[in-house]
Amino acid sequence: REKIAVKEAQKLNIPIFAMVDTNSDPRGIDYVIPANDDASKSISKILEHIGIAIQEGLEERNSGKEQDESNTHAIDANAEEAPVEEAPVEEAPAEEAPAEEAPAEEAPAEEAPAEEEAAE
Repeated sequence: REKIAVKEAQKLNIPIFAMVDTNSDPRGIDYVIPANDDASKSISKILEHIGIAIQEGLEERNSGKEQDESNTHAIDANAEEAPVEEAPVEEAPAEEAPAEEAPAEEAPAEEAPAEEEAAE
């Protein structure tokens, strides 16, 4: 029954996290969690830690988004308050260097055999 779920996840390119016992084959599992998958206390403890890690990750991601939004608002406010004036840029006149012409060697052209036009 687990093999069907693993195959389906592989078809859909979904990363697979699995608690794998010593009597199980870990091939096909992306993230193996070595555990006794028969003991309910073992399963509960592992799921508790996974839940805590997920919650911490979500909080970190949300706080990162809030900081990005506040930084964006601060940058937008500063841009509106103090418009930047561009200093005029003076271009120096470019000096033209005299170009020396290299003598071109002419290669003799070979004539291609003319194809006869088909008569009607």
